[in-house]
Amino acid sequence: MLPNKLQSVMPFSSVTSVAYLTGNSVVASVDISSPSSLSVLDLLTSANVSGIAVDPANSVAYRTITTGTVAAVDISDPTNLISGSTLSAPSSLAGASAVEIDLTNSVLYVCASDDNNFAAIDVSTPGSMSALSFYTSANMNYPRNVALDTTNSVAYVLNLIGDSVVAIDISNPSSMSELDILTSANIDFPWDIKLDVANSVAYITSGVTNKFIAIDISDPSNMSELGTFTNANLDFPRAIALDLAESVAYVACQDSDKIVAIDISNPASMSELGSVSASPTDLIFAMALDTTAGVLYAPDVNPTADLISVDVTTPSSMVVLDSLTDAGWEGALDIVLVIADS
Repeated sequence: MLPNKLQSVMPFSSVTSVAYLTGNSVVASVDISSPSSLSVLDLLTSANVSGIAVDPANSVAYRTITTGTVAAVDISDPTNLISGSTLSAPSSLAGASAVEIDLTNSVLYVCASDDNNFAAIDVSTPGSMSALSFYTSANMNYPRNVALDTTNSVAYVLNLIGDSVVAIDISNPSSMSELDILTSANIDFPWDIKLDVANSVAYITSGVTNKFIAIDISDPSNMSELGTFTNANLDFPRAIALDLAESVAYVACQDSDKIVAIDISNPASMSELGSVSASPTDLIFAMALDTTAGVLYAPDVNPTADLISVDVTTPSSMVVLDSLTDAGWEGALDIVLVIADS
């Protein structure tokens, strides 16, 4: 399980590292080989696009479309993105948003917010996707984000309206089942979730309560809170990126317009290491971290449509390296990094 959406290795001849991000009407590829000099590689028009996941070995990305579709993108040439096959299920995938991929088993998992569904999709043949199952229950109330623990075959789904975390057994994607639900006074408008599988901890943001929450997932059938963190900088926290090797979480905050670095070496007693203004971005819904280079990437949802790169090699003294603006990814909701072999 890679903690920052998906960070993968892919051999490119001319472009060494690429960020793929989604906007309201595009999938964009951005050259991040030089974090101080970002540049657009291509924009693929795609209405109502939301989430994105990447399968580097097969040179394919999968984008979710809120009208109820999952669509493949050929990324073999990042300078020429090409639309591929689609799987449409408007009555089951309405509000398709967050998406994660289990590369080992070739299964795509999708949150369908409007239908209160959690979908498992067979992508073993990218040109011919097929739905394996759709899971729902009374506890599924606008599922908006998901993190996969492929080691233990558990998906952790955030319910934005239900203010909860639901653990789902995905050992058999054709017949998923619920293991547990966690609610608490601390969880209100949960937006993002990332996992530290090795230490059995999930981290979530709670916008309304201004909290960053650590959850014990050592027993997925009996989740519990380990600790919470909040301060003045953590004002309506949204996106999360984790650097597990350094025990640091990076959290983008909507109302303070800051990215906050948090020491998670002890999840029961977390503390701030530093913060940086996310200007010119002012509304970050997703982030991705290149842990090798120590650079964080964050796109803007608002019409300013900026993508910033941030040097986080010293969490107490983070620095914005570059800002790239392109109206194509206005409304950016997701970002994935593909880091190539050097």
